[in-house]
Formats: sequence, structure tokens, C-alpha cells
Amino acid sequence: MKGKYSKPVKTAVKLIWSSFDREKIRQGYAMLMQAAQQGDADALAFIARCFMGESYVWPQAGFKADDENASKLMQKSAMMGSATGVLCAARSANLTP
Repeated sequence: MKGKYSKPVKTAVKLIWSSFDREKIRQGYAMLMQAAQQGDADALAFIARCFMGESYVWPQAGFKADDENASKLMQKSAMMGSATGVLCAARSANLTP
């Protein structure tokens, strides 16, 4: 991250966290996955949030809580240089070596 999120990540975040439409949420998630596959560390941080339960994403969005997966994604995001990944990891007590 260079002080800004990439356009796909910004759009995906808006679709997931500003919408109550499951189709838009799925579209946003697909955008995050594609960005992550292209090496976007911030995308990994937001994917991790999707699996962190009701405190992090709308319960009816359809994401099943998966703490182990979320932790791995968050740590990978932080290791790749995402400030968002570091902050999410610190907030959820996942900032460990």
C-alpha cells in the first residue's frame, strides 16, 4: 500500500460494507479475491475481516466465521506490508510472530 487502497479494493470494500445486497457483497468478495491473487496485501486484510464474524461484517452477508483462516490471511497481509493488515491483526490480538 502506498497511502491509498487500489481501486478494486476501494470498490470491493464499498460493496461489502455499504450494502445489504448479498449479490453485491459476493461481487465485492470476488474483487478482493482477484486483487489478492495479484498480490494486493490490503485485499488480504479485508478478506480476513470477512471471516472474523459479526463484529467485522454484516451477519447476513453469508460469510462463515473462520478464525484460523482469518488469522493466517491477516498475518500474511501484514507481512506483505499492509497497514490495514497490521491494524486488524493488532485489534484482534493476531499480531504474533
